Amino acid sequence: MIEIFLIFSLNKNFSFLLLSLFLIESVYDILGVRVKTADKRWNNLRHNYELTFAPGSIVRLVDDTTVDANIPDIHYEFISLRDVSKQSSEAFIDVIGIVDICSDIIPFTNRTSNKDSVRREVTIIDEDSNISITLWDEQANDFNEELAENKAVVAFRRIRVAIFNNKYSLSGHKNMIMKINPDIAQAKHLRIWYDAGGRLTNNRITTSTTNRLTKGDLWKTIGQIENELLGRQGRPDYVMIKAICMHIANDRVVYTSCPNNDCFRKVNKLSSGLYHCDKCREDFNECHWNYMIRAELVDSTGAIWVSFFRKEAQELMGNVTAEQFARAKENNDEILMQTYLNKNTFREKYFRLRINEETFNVNIKFILYKGSLKMNDRFFVFFFLSRTLAVSLPSTNILYKITSILEEQTSRSIILFVFESLQSLYIIERWAWQVLNKDFQEWINEKSYIDLFHAIHLFNIKLLSNHDEIEFDIKTSLLIPSSIDWIDGILDQIKSSNDTFLTIVSLWFDVISYLVHEYSELRDTSTIIYINNRLGRDFLMTNEYQIYLKQLQEPHSSQAIFTPKQLFYLKTCSFSLHVYLCSKSQQFPFTGEQIIKFIADNYSQMILVQSHIVDSWSKELLSCIAHLIALICSCCWWGDEKAKYIKILVSPNDLTYDHILALIRIVSYQPFHQCISAQWYNDETLLIDAILVFLYGTLEIRDIRCFISSQTNLFATLLVIAQTSSYDRICICAYGFLAEILTDEQLKELKISENISGFFFDILEQAWKDPTKRCKTIPIPHVLKGMFISDN
Repeated sequence: MIEIFLIFSLNKNFSFLLLSLFLIESVYDILGVRVKTADKRWNNLRHNYELTFAPGSIVRLVDDTTVDANIPDIHYEFISLRDVSKQSSEAFIDVIGIVDICSDIIPFTNRTSNKDSVRREVTIIDEDSNISITLWDEQANDFNEELAENKAVVAFRRIRVAIFNNKYSLSGHKNMIMKINPDIAQAKHLRIWYDAGGRLTNNRITTSTTNRLTKGDLWKTIGQIENELLGRQGRPDYVMIKAICMHIANDRVVYTSCPNNDCFRKVNKLSSGLYHCDKCREDFNECHWNYMIRAELVDSTGAIWVSFFRKEAQELMGNVTAEQFARAKENNDEILMQTYLNKNTFREKYFRLRINEETFNVNIKFILYKGSLKMNDRFFVFFFLSRTLAVSLPSTNILYKITSILEEQTSRSIILFVFESLQSLYIIERWAWQVLNKDFQEWINEKSYIDLFHAIHLFNIKLLSNHDEIEFDIKTSLLIPSSIDWIDGILDQIKSSNDTFLTIVSLWFDVISYLVHEYSELRDTSTIIYINNRLGRDFLMTNEYQIYLKQLQEPHSSQAIFTPKQLFYLKTCSFSLHVYLCSKSQQFPFTGEQIIKFIADNYSQMILVQSHIVDSWSKELLSCIAHLIALICSCCWWGDEKAKYIKILVSPNDLTYDHILALIRIVSYQPFHQCISAQWYNDETLLIDAILVFLYGTLEIRDIRCFISSQTNLFATLLVIAQTSSYDRICICAYGFLAEILTDEQLKELKISENISGFFFDILEQAWKDPTKRCKTIPIPHVLKGMFISDN
């Protein structure tokens, strides 16, 4: 089959007739034409053949629906906008780019024809550069400002190269093909690049014949330097890059040099106190200080270490001279030296690099332009840093820089930071999941990785604690893993992993549990269902879980038993399953009854023993017990068979109700009350909440209800919790509990109705003042009980 790139030689007698028949992107059967070698004097296409029509030739339009799928679409031979300057004037080329700027229609009078015409100036960008395009008449009218607003992808087939005042541009013409958002791979690639932040990294260098660069200089990204093996092809390569100086190594920085003006060799200090230069073969009373710097440059595609010398190093260091730095070094003033280095990082500059072929060292030839960032420095730095994580193996310095920026965020600044850096945060969160999914031996001993993981976790907790300004969709897109394979990769390493890995993994799963607790609709998503099914099958219902639970039965247990693996089983798994099973989901391999029966004996014995020594609980023991009680509550409430499940733990034959008394002893421990927070983010809040919910459920069993009603010490505890707790759900639960176990006379004597009326009024007042604020979830029965007291 002859390619589509054929020129049709038309006899003048019927050429106009044939031209009127052909429409762009239509398919034709052509019969009775002669194939001959192309005449390159008139045919500037690359094809070696052309077709010549004769009077007997037949042209027949083919129905689109019957076209063979193998017939190709329009074929483009795109060149980069950066390479337009390599083309000759009036050349026809194919280009593709994002519409960046679009002018209004500009009317003018054509001097040649004296007719009124219009034109429109358009600027397009790609990954390397940008260029101006002039469209005329019908093409100008068809092109509108919305294409620039929507940042559409536009492809041009056979657009003309123009040069005016030594500046390159492109010009449309009537035979040019222009396609908006074409369905081709190059367009999709540009769209992905732009949406991922390419609009912020495009260097906007106008393609021109400027002689500011010597012959052979090219604009490159750092990723291209590495991928194209620049500097390793038998000759030095000279390239221009736009990058941020992220880090200046402090190992050398300055050296003693020869004082002769034309010599910069290092001099050695002799025992006599003189300085000797091997090149000049002279001794000097004094030396000069010169810079010799190694700096890490970063752009959106990677990072590279670069050597700076003398003048270029001085430009990089700004107004800090080599002598100033040397004095700080001689005085061992580490703080001042680091201050000098840090003040010249986080700045965007243009660099001309010489890449040495022998050693693959990158040396600065000269700095073409320098200047600080025009917009928020931290935002741009964070943007570049995150891209480095996405495309290359990050250096220690890059990891520390990201850690520092995340640690700087406060509960107030995080809102603006998230909206400015959402795409960068998305990359970092995904990078963290991917690293955890890999073999942990590759990074587990790197302090920079560990510090970054902890910084990300603290940032995520701040993100979760913001209930109103940061939307649900943003939180879930950042915190929920996008691949189940990552979950499998992490959980498959648990049993063979070390303590550090388990600690980090626990933090990550705890964040998901907090998120699911806050947004209950997540319980029905496939990722959350999958996570909890694996945790239930592979960790909860196992012998290991029983062994770890049994360890807690020992009074005053050694702190050594609280290993990261034990905490993962008893705290992290229990936490996740507790918030998941609250949904009464049927998508779980076990029933609530099966879970309770599996752990009931060891759990009950542990609660009984530990309730007598609450004041000696360690932080780890408190956390385990809080999450275990919460898990039991979820199982009891699962399936609306509370009485049936509670009787498994509290036997009707046990007239002393030891389990109930144990829980009352724990909930009555006053130091816990003082730690209850307004949000559900500490173990004391979870513990009190879970115990009250469990005890409240036991009131459905008549015998237990009578027993609890006889525990007068519980009344005072509940009243204190109700009146002082900053967590609304605990307050309402305590008030509802009192309504169940106290008589009307006791309620009036305690003046509870006045307290709860004020409490409900405060809730309604908050909702009235801020109607957009997300409501807290409180069980309806608790609210009704409280309102009942208020009415009475």
